[in-house]
Amino acid sequence: MKKRCLNTKSISYKNYGGRGIKICDHWFKFENFRDDMLKTWKDGLQLDRIDVNGNYELSNCKWSTRSENCKNRRNKSKIQSAIPFVSFNTKRGNWELKIRFDSEEKAAAAFIFLKMHNAI
Repeated sequence: MKKRCLNTKSISYKNYGGRGIKICDHWFKFENFRDDMLKTWKDGLQLDRIDVNGNYELSNCKWSTRSENCKNRRNKSKIQSAIPFVSFNTKRGNWELKIRFDSEEKAAAAFIFLKMHNAI
């Protein structure tokens, strides 16, 4: 959380601190974060922001499974397909099928034209 929001050298900074995502002052002291969040924590859960554009603060954070956390993402593409994992890459001008390996998103395949059951 601190690395993503505060460390400008972090690979994730552009998607967190670089977008203005902040950590509430109360949580800069670890004991405050622990006291606020530990009571709902369970093994295997990850810290998740309810509003992906909101800050790290008690009213906007919860514990989620990895799969729940992965679904709670901001939409980077303006054009979404009805087909899971398929979206239009506005920079490249094509449709892409993206999947995740080891927590990194990879373009598994890119399609110049995608017409499957009139889903897009």
